Amino acid sequence: MKKGFTLVEVLVVSVIVATLAAVAIPAFNGYIERTSDQVCEHTAVAVLTSIIIFIENNGYIPTDPNNLDHYRITLPQGYTAILSVIDKDNITVIIQDGIYMGYAEIGT
Repeated sequence: MKKGFTLVEVLVVSVIVATLAAVAIPAFNGYIERTSDQVCEHTAVAVLTSIIIFIENNGYIPTDPNNLDHYRITLPQGYTAILSVIDKDNITVIIQDGIYMGYAEIGT
């Protein structure tokens, strides 16, 4: 009695694996995209929270002499934050990592 698989069995398994991969890979790419957007969104909220805590602890808004209400800072892992601080009740944070973007604001 021979042990092993026939050519037909191997081909059937190969077709099943290829079909599953063809379905799974696009879905996986969608998950990566949504996760990256969520990471940017959470980073924006964290930066906004840090700014609010700074203002509450120090009693003032940090200013840039070149541009009084917009700031650009570089965060770890290639994220860039654009801050728009009008006063302590109106702050907007936009986080970008090249492709994806997150947004957080307080006030209107």
